Amino acid sequence: MTTPGAFAQIDRPTWSPDGKSIAFGGTAGPGAPLLIWTIGVNGQGLHSLTTVDETPFAVDPVWSPDGSKIAFVSSQGANGSGGTAPSGIYVMNTDGSGIHRLTPSNPAPQQEPVWSPDGKWLAFSQLDANWQTNHVANIERIGADGTGSRQLTTGGFWAGGPVISPDGTKIAFYRYKGTTVEPHTFLINSNGTGLQQLLTIQATPFSWAKR
Repeated sequence: MTTPGAFAQIDRPTWSPDGKSIAFGGTAGPGAPLLIWTIGVNGQGLHSLTTVDETPFAVDPVWSPDGSKIAFVSSQGANGSGGTAPSGIYVMNTDGSGIHRLTPSNPAPQQEPVWSPDGKWLAFSQLDANWQTNHVANIERIGADGTGSRQLTTGGFWAGGPVISPDGTKIAFYRYKGTTVEPHTFLINSNGTGLQQLLTIQATPFSWAKR
């Protein structure tokens, strides 16, 4: 079993499709880098899939439906000012090999990836280049092969936390405008049409029922 307190931070633990492993982002100690780790459900086999040399940080792991790949949020290299480059969506094999950026480079961060049920595309939240002042982000989708990037939402809102329906036809997400409005839950077709507000109370979608 892992030693209680061994990790200074744990981020978004997620089950493998076969139920045998859990992936998570974590720091092995105070000041340590955020890496993607996996561990068996029996507490054995803990190991890191990413390294700080290749990805300065790695968070938000999500397994592909067939269990062969893990998408996550990370960055590589530095921007022109020498700081860490904005985060993007990356994909790797579940043994940590084949790490590559899936989404095109962007001057603003990308986050919260989620796989479609058939594993053919992913949805994610794309922050605006001026997100720190205008608080705008949109839901986008991209093919699992890195092609067909498409923005699904518009309107100057912050849209995040996408969750795809079991049949892949709809995406639930939270949306709000400015910094004082609470997030509400919306639905949109996975092709970007049919936007509708699902709830008028503060709520954030977490998962779809599979029936």
